[in-house]
Amino acid sequence: MNLKKVLQQYISLLHKEEYFEAHELLELEWHRHKKLNTPYTNTLKGLINAAIAFEHIKRDKPKSPRVAKQAISSYDKRYNSDAIFKDVNVVIKSIRQNMSI
Repeated sequence: MNLKKVLQQYISLLHKEEYFEAHELLELEWHRHKKLNTPYTNTLKGLINAAIAFEHIKRDKPKSPRVAKQAISSYDKRYNSDAIFKDVNVVIKSIRQNMSI
């Protein structure tokens, strides 16, 4: 499957608040890119961590805000403005605003 389709599925899962599933989907893609040493490897890792941050907030456990902020900082460090990530970045920004992280 190509990266654009995987990112579209990721966005769909984020919209459904299926953050753990979004994480799992990108984990497979990240492994493929890591093996091939593509320029998107780090960005995918950041997106995986963003999904985990959202899952922590969704579960509303006592340490969730702190853990979520640590995870989302990984996304921030790996932010990629390439056109292929444009829609994903918009969705993540919106979720972050809604969750105040």
